[in-house]
Amino acid sequence: MYTKPDPTLPDIGARLALTRRALGLTRFQMARLLGTDMPTWGTYEAGLQRIRVDRALKLSAYGIPLEWVYQGKTTNLHRRSVPRFASCKLTGARARRRPSEKLPEAGHVRACRNTK
Repeated sequence: MYTKPDPTLPDIGARLALTRRALGLTRFQMARLLGTDMPTWGTYEAGLQRIRVDRALKLSAYGIPLEWVYQGKTTNLHRRSVPRFASCKLTGARARRRPSEKLPEAGHVRACRNTK
């Protein structure tokens, strides 16, 4: 049985990669934090598989709401998280986006400055 791929998966994956970098974590650390393994985390970040809600909820302890992970809404980001996300660099055409625009697709996220 064929199922149509979810078109939001690349965007969710890009936001997860951006979140991980903004928190200053490696892929291994993020996988451990969410209670999964590296290959599974890799599928989330690559936009190949949707992150389960129970795992995404673990990010709320760090000021990352589900609205950010699944929909890209920044209105409920914790005020201390916003500067971390603002310090992240984007690549390609999306690097010149306005703050009100969507976040980049997978593969358009560069490392963040350390903002500790």
